[in-house]
Amino acid sequence: EDGFGQGSVYPEGPWRPPSSVQRGSIQFISLCPGDPSRAYLPAGASEELCGYTQSELIPTIPVLPLSYADAAPLLRSLGGPEAPAPFRGALNLTYRLGPSAGGVRARLAVRNRFEKGPVWNVIATLRGTLPEAEDQPILLGNHRDAWVYGAADPNSGTSQMLEVAKGLGALLKRGWRPRRSIVLCSWSGEEYGL
Repeated sequence: EDGFGQGSVYPEGPWRPPSSVQRGSIQFISLCPGDPSRAYLPAGASEELCGYTQSELIPTIPVLPLSYADAAPLLRSLGGPEAPAPFRGALNLTYRLGPSAGGVRARLAVRNRFEKGPVWNVIATLRGTLPEAEDQPILLGNHRDAWVYGAADPNSGTSQMLEVAKGLGALLKRGWRPRRSIVLCSWSGEEYGL
């Protein structure tokens, strides 16, 4: 969905190159986004909140994201009937349902650990001059955790938010107050629950 099927790939264009891996969450986010343990809620509240238990929101088979360069040889090795249209991607190959042709096997070693850890959110509120009943706060925020090093995610958004905060701080020192409240949010744990 974000590779060569959309247009030119990096460095000639903005789309994902063959060796790139989308490391986004492999949880069932479409069912119920966020931390599947709902650690901040009482036991059993996850099911009440979104209709699914914690165990239904975490894959029970080993899963590891691959680049499309690494996936192509595995897909080419599949035999069996042709895959229906919704199962097909944009690679130049015939998508099949398996099993593999010629007894090809792949070994996948996944060493995941389930750990609970703290998540810190930093929230700064600049109260506006409007009465609370009329106030419609403006929210500006970004996550600050990342899978890898780099400026694209999340640091490009965080750096912009910090520059806005510096500018607002300078205005506040001069006596300025916003009409509407402004809330600056910096959160962690976004990559975990995407």
